[in-house]
Amino acid sequence: MAADDIRRTRAECVVLWHRCEASSEAQADAGTSGGTREQAGNGGNDASSAQGTEKWIELVLARVRASGARVLAGIGTTVVATLDSIEVADAIELARSLVEDVAQPQPNLKVDIGVALGEVEETIEPGKAPTYRGAAIDRAQALANRAHAGEVVLDDATVAAACERYLFGREVLVGSVRGQALDPYNARKEECRRALSELASLPLPPSALPVFEELTRLAQQTGETRVALHCTAGPSPLDLIERLARTEKPQLLLRISRKAGGLQPLGGLELALRRSGLDDTAQFSLRARRSISSSGDDAMREPAALPPALRGMLKALLRGQAIARAEMVEALAELLRLNTKAGARPWIVLDQLHEIDPATLGVIAETLQSSELECMLLMTLPIGASVPAALLPEGALHTLTLPPLDAHDGRTLAEALLSLEEGSDIAQRVAAIGGDSPLGVLEAARTLVTAGDLVLQKTRAKGFVWRGAPRSGIGQVPVEALITERALGLPPDAYRVLETLCIAPPDASLDLVESVIERDGLASGELRDGLTQLAAEGFVDNGVSLGSADAAIRSAIRSSMPPARAAELNRFVADELRTRQKAPGFGSAQLAYHLAEGGQEADAARALLDAGRTALQAGFQRVALRLVATAVELDGSPDVRKLASEVASSVDVASVAASPSASSSTNPAVVADPEGTAAAGSGATPNMAASAIASARKALAAHDYDAAERWLDTAVAAGWGRAAAQRMLAMAQLARGDTSDATLTLSRARTPDAPAEVQARDALGWALIHVESGNAALGVRDALGALAASRKLSDARGEVAALHVLAHCYRNLDREDDALRIAVAACAPRT
Repeated sequence: MAADDIRRTRAECVVLWHRCEASSEAQADAGTSGGTREQAGNGGNDASSAQGTEKWIELVLARVRASGARVLAGIGTTVVATLDSIEVADAIELARSLVEDVAQPQPNLKVDIGVALGEVEETIEPGKAPTYRGAAIDRAQALANRAHAGEVVLDDATVAAACERYLFGREVLVGSVRGQALDPYNARKEECRRALSELASLPLPPSALPVFEELTRLAQQTGETRVALHCTAGPSPLDLIERLARTEKPQLLLRISRKAGGLQPLGGLELALRRSGLDDTAQFSLRARRSISSSGDDAMREPAALPPALRGMLKALLRGQAIARAEMVEALAELLRLNTKAGARPWIVLDQLHEIDPATLGVIAETLQSSELECMLLMTLPIGASVPAALLPEGALHTLTLPPLDAHDGRTLAEALLSLEEGSDIAQRVAAIGGDSPLGVLEAARTLVTAGDLVLQKTRAKGFVWRGAPRSGIGQVPVEALITERALGLPPDAYRVLETLCIAPPDASLDLVESVIERDGLASGELRDGLTQLAAEGFVDNGVSLGSADAAIRSAIRSSMPPARAAELNRFVADELRTRQKAPGFGSAQLAYHLAEGGQEADAARALLDAGRTALQAGFQRVALRLVATAVELDGSPDVRKLASEVASSVDVASVAASPSASSSTNPAVVADPEGTAAAGSGATPNMAASAIASARKALAAHDYDAAERWLDTAVAAGWGRAAAQRMLAMAQLARGDTSDATLTLSRARTPDAPAEVQARDALGWALIHVESGNAALGVRDALGALAASRKLSDARGEVAALHVLAHCYRNLDREDDALRIAVAACAPRT
């Protein structure tokens, strides 16, 4: 026979090697209890058993062919079949169904299957049946021979392809061939994810009870009450307030937080109104029960219907239109008055006070100055931050601090979540992984359940147990890392929906999300399925709301997204916002935020200019300066600078830059214009930018960093070089302790082909940042580079500055003698 008549083809396949053996009932019992073939014996060879085996093999062949698999051989009790290499999941499901279903028609048969992934060679010779060979066939046979009854054993290649969807049990070794058996009870990870519904509700940590009791007492008082609730990484103050709202049922609750990166004027107030459940009917009532999350508590009080004028004002705000400051103050005051009744007061929650846009805080501060208003103001802020003077009442401010979660509290929460006995080792390990916050403990439990580390007991006893050995290590895992691990195991469509929700505005409507999803290539049905999955796993709690864990979820998902993917989704959101925006207004700032995040800085700058002009016309001068200054930072083109300068020239710069900011955590002193050139009214002299820079330097020298930032905004808006202003802003941020913000700001200040003196100043800035970041050695490097450049340029002032920075670096390296010598050299006279 000619060699040309022989055909050989090779293909990557998934190989299934099925084998079964008849046994007596006793032997079957031995097999199901985990015994090996040797333990099962050699019985079961009577005629009825043989007939039963033949029927089963016929059924196996029919099932294999019906699944689309190709039967390579069927000899005795052995069936060998292959599927395409991309059908690994189908092959595993076929194997699982065979070992699980055999008990129905043939209870006295024990079946096991080996599965291997690799190349299979088919040889066809004329007049002969095809033959097959390959290492994958050999591995599948070896693993099937070593499998226990009822096991499906996968080789390493198949395990690698299936590990994201399946869980495994014991390891199987046959010479150099290694495999893992599918977990017979918890094979699919998606089944483990469904067990999240069995987690109990998260209770209040015992250490937070005193704070909750005091909040309850304050909530039951009458008159005006203002509370500052401080916390670090411990219990979420928002969760505490949510529990309080469920029991006290406020007449109206407005939860205000940051929107559009804090750029949008009155964005925090708009967000609060939308969270409160805008009912766009004739009554136009705001439903307090939806103000924090979808608690499902219909027993909340129904706020009063709003008069037509007020309805129109609030609708305009919700559409992103510009509202005059005085009109907004009057509208908010009327809304609060309408919802102030005997025994019930409106609540205002300033969630993360220091992040809220200054326009919103200014309006709230001015509104609450009205003596006839009675409301409860709850402010959450980090430990060490102070409440702005504009928000302080004449009476006492109630200051409460939430303690961090200790080990005992964490274990108590884990025991409640997982329905475990007191003192459980499982709870102790979960609490250690979760760390010092209830959200961390909750996410640790959720992550371990979805990963299959913890599974529901198969007995009548409630609670979760380890599926196998506990995870190695017992150290704390950051909440964002836990959320990321759990999210990455979501079905692809659900994960894409979650990505969209994390990019979309926090008050995005379902309609907006649907439009963005459609641009991203998903159908509405896939969106619904994705939202259902996300709701079942606790990612969303009300339609498309990320709930009280919004910040943590957004941070985790955005950090794990490729930059190009995040930019693409931001562009989709911006496109949808643009189609909905009828005219420039406050909503232009939100549009600008997503344009900038999408890499469209020039378009973002122009949208910020629109927002700045409308803010100026509405009476928000300080906000207008910040918006146009940000526009110049994004796009320093002559057109943008000119338009920004026009806005700046219409601002009362001296009064705005010197006025306290409601968003500031200090009460800055008034900073006078040293040269007397800043305008006292509308209009400005040509020296406005230089005057503002001089005032910024003076404010920095006086350690008044908030005033320095305001002067820098004025300088940039008036035409000062943005790179120089950003370098100074970075130093202000660094002095205030915001190292991450300073790093980002100084990075933006870099310009290509900058002159040597500019590079020297940049190097000094980086030296200081490196020192504050704990890397003084890098600071020394940059300071020496700046010193060399200054001496080369004969820049005496630059040389002195570089020496002082270098001395500072050496002090942080505990080299006091060297630091002292360098400091003395810096003070030496220079010619």
